[in-house]
Amino acid sequence: PPVTLNPPPEHAVIYVGAASVSLVIGRKDDKGQFISIESLDRPLPVARDIFRARSISRNTVDQAAAILRDFLQTMREYGIPSSQLRLFTSNILAEAVNHEIFLNRLQVHSGVAPSLIDDGNMTRLVYQIAQRMLLKNPLLAKGNTFVSHIGPGNTRAIYFQQGRLAAYSNYRLGIFRAREAIASPDDEARQQMVHLEEHIRGVVDHLAQDYSDVKIDHHVAIGAEIQSVAPRLGKARHGAHRVLENDLARLTDKLARLNPDELVRELHVHYTGGEGIIPALQTNLALARRFGDDSLWVPEGDFQLELMLDLMTSGSRTAIFQEEVMQAACEIGLRYKTDRKHADHVA
Repeated sequence: PPVTLNPPPEHAVIYVGAASVSLVIGRKDDKGQFISIESLDRPLPVARDIFRARSISRNTVDQAAAILRDFLQTMREYGIPSSQLRLFTSNILAEAVNHEIFLNRLQVHSGVAPSLIDDGNMTRLVYQIAQRMLLKNPLLAKGNTFVSHIGPGNTRAIYFQQGRLAAYSNYRLGIFRAREAIASPDDEARQQMVHLEEHIRGVVDHLAQDYSDVKIDHHVAIGAEIQSVAPRLGKARHGAHRVLENDLARLTDKLARLNPDELVRELHVHYTGGEGIIPALQTNLALARRFGDDSLWVPEGDFQLELMLDLMTSGSRTAIFQEEVMQAACEIGLRYKTDRKHADHVA
């Protein structure tokens, strides 16, 4: 029977990510913030297809269509029409040669035109998660805080000074991109770890060089994988877990020795999501070591859920982010003695 809610939920968001398709149904609370009242997640090997074959397989397309049908049925049970659905996809879809066919199938089955989250929008979403963490944690807000996000295809870096965005950058190093680049069925776990370290070293060195002239007091690591294991490594305080580099290294080594079945049972994840755990932890570990960090700060909570709730939010936060991006760009321009009036006019 249909589920009756009072008041009825206002929005539903479906996100086709790198390793799964997720549905969140939410409504606004008394403060005007969206809260989740239902969330579902189904595995889908999008990233594996893209970084292995540069194309989304027919089987994956059919799986996506079946998942959408199930999610739409859930929406109907909540009395939510398709007009209140927003459908988003990971930016890695753009790298598939048949991404337009895939997006068309999504639209046909959902009745909604999907929006691809580009690098700029993903950076904004990571920024919003970081900002909420800084608001909860005065220590991080008052210092010079470097934030890294290891995504499925790219790594993002955001630098805050006293809680304000001062610089940001993007690198072609991602969890699933790295995994498929070094994947070999004949390699043992230890050998795969060595290959992964070699693969990511160049990009990590480049990133560290880009931020070598700024003072970094704290390093925050954001991402679905690192946030999912952080509770194992430290209790959260003021919205963040403090994860010691040595503890992260031991956990990464332990998990790398597990076979896929053991990893799924240990972490309670699905198989496609489990594929990204080791590359994600290893990349975060490599960054921590390259910066000489003895610990990382990791936000408390579910990265994917926060991201999807932010996708429901109006453009007010976007305006704040754009303002800070402009300010950061102007500060960089001052270093190179650019014409401020001309820059403002062009912007």
